[in-house]
Amino acid sequence: MRYNIIRFKLLAHMLLIQHVGVTLSDTVLCDDETVKDFIEQGVSPVEAFNKIGIPIDISKVPVSY
Repeated sequence: MRYNIIRFKLLAHMLLIQHVGVTLSDTVLCDDETVKDFIEQGVSPVEAFNKIGIPIDISKVPVSY
C-alpha cells in the first residue's frame, strides 16, 4: 500500500490510540517531514512505531478487507 502523509498519520493515530493509549502528537510522527521520510523509505506506520521505540505486535492488529 502506498501512503500519503494524511493516510499514514490517520492510520498511525488510530493504531496508537487503540494499542498504546497515546495520541499522534505525543510522538515524532506528528511532524510531516518525519512521516514523509518514512513514506519515502517504504516504512509502514507499524514499522515506524518499532523504529521510534513504540513496540506494536503486528499479529494483534486486526486487518479487514
